[in-house]
Amino acid sequence: MEIVLHPYRLPYARSLRGQSERVGFLVSVGGADGRTGWGESAPYPGLSASSLPEVAAALEGWADDPRALQGCPEALHGLRTALLDLEGQRSGQPLCQLLGGVPARTVPVSHLVWDAASAEQAVAMGARCLKIKVGGAPLKEDLDRIEAIREAVGHEIQTRVDANRAWSLATAHEAMSRLDELEVDLVEEPTAQPSEMADLRGLGPKIAADESVRTPAELQTIIEEGWADAVVLKPMLIGAPQTVVEMARSAAAAGLWVLVTTTIDTWVGRRTALHIAASIPGEALLPCGLMTGDWLAHPLAPDPVVEDGHVVVPTGPGLDLGAWSRP
Repeated sequence: MEIVLHPYRLPYARSLRGQSERVGFLVSVGGADGRTGWGESAPYPGLSASSLPEVAAALEGWADDPRALQGCPEALHGLRTALLDLEGQRSGQPLCQLLGGVPARTVPVSHLVWDAASAEQAVAMGARCLKIKVGGAPLKEDLDRIEAIREAVGHEIQTRVDANRAWSLATAHEAMSRLDELEVDLVEEPTAQPSEMADLRGLGPKIAADESVRTPAELQTIIEEGWADAVVLKPMLIGAPQTVVEMARSAAAAGLWVLVTTTIDTWVGRRTALHIAASIPGEALLPCGLMTGDWLAHPLAPDPVVEDGHVVVPTGPGLDLGAWSRP
């Protein structure tokens, strides 16, 4: 079995958190039967503990010592996905089916927007759930922007906000009642201290843990301490697809909502996240942040078509990547 790393540098279509490009590896695994499985390993600056050289070293050292992947979830994510893709091609099963359970036929998705114009554009493309980043400006400016978006798209479109831990607890308390008035459904990671999220539950929008949940142990703490109503799972930062699905099912069993989001990945990573989302119990799944291809100037393949807020889950073997251009 041959493992090959395909490095990429893909410019962003617009600046994102001060970054101009997405950097990572596509991981291919060649089988003796001539088939090739694909995965993606791409640490995200500011969110990943691993560096790009560490990811490369872990993947290159795996053949000699499987323990090389320990502590490097991005490397584990890429390799395990490629192996699953290869297994799916051999068995004729889609990756979501290999992950167990009865895979969903469609998955609800959200769209990241930043103002009324982009919100209207997303709705015109089929969006039924909009996500808005907040915390980078004074609260009043964020609330005014959310209100403008609400006025632009009407009351049938679901909205959520992501503060990325930017608010103090006092600011978060001030925000919650107003967000409730603006019919915001969910707030992701409002404060820097995860334990403070428990103080905000029941004040209006659902509270979701994001940066606070990267491992099964962290998820268990959130469940036991009652910190959140929902969890945001980023497969690239967690590791093997199987681990992400197991965490999602544990969260659902504990009564939490679940969202799956990408880390602005290429087509391979986005396709993987879609299969993972399709494997999660549908009654617990909220619209997922999978429509991020247009953040890349060259996404390798376009995002799937959205119809009434949902995308169709691929049913071909493995990842069922279809036609795509490799970097």
